[in-house]
Amino acid sequence: MITLSTLIEQTAQLSLSGFKESLLFQSEDTKYSSLSFEERLYHLFEAEINQRQNKRMKRMLTLAKLKDSSASLDQIQYLPKRKLDKSQILSLANCEFIDKFQNILLTGATGTGYVK
Repeated sequence: MITLSTLIEQTAQLSLSGFKESLLFQSEDTKYSSLSFEERLYHLFEAEINQRQNKRMKRMLTLAKLKDSSASLDQIQYLPKRKLDKSQILSLANCEFIDKFQNILLTGATGTGYVK
């Protein structure tokens, strides 16, 4: 007979940690028992995909060696002397240019943006 512990062992062997965490969560939460097999399976795979994406993002941010990894668009100061167009920055932030296969060219004086 297949038990929860057997499934947990198999997820560990296959390195499916997101799947494993979601499976444990589903086994403890009674609301999942009302879902169909396909819906429960979907949630398990979705958890695995999300965890892999999060791990990848974390790894990429680490490899990027960003000066301030906690920086966000909310912190941008749109001072008049900086001549930044807020709507254009927000437009770039949604990354539509990637889907449209467009390039971005940033120009400015040498040393622009460097802050000690």
